[in-house]
Amino acid sequence: MLNLLDDCSRVFTGSRIYQRETLLAYFDLLPEAFARYGLPLELYVD
Repeated sequence: MLNLLDDCSRVFTGSRIYQRETLLAYFDLLPEAFARYGLPLELYVD
């Protein structure tokens, strides 16, 4: 499961379930969040 959370506002900007956390999963999830909320200044990945 990938969750995108804005650290400042605590708004979930995206969430989706994938079999594995891979680069392709991020490539699938990020464009929709960027289109809806704009480009972030930074990305933190745990």
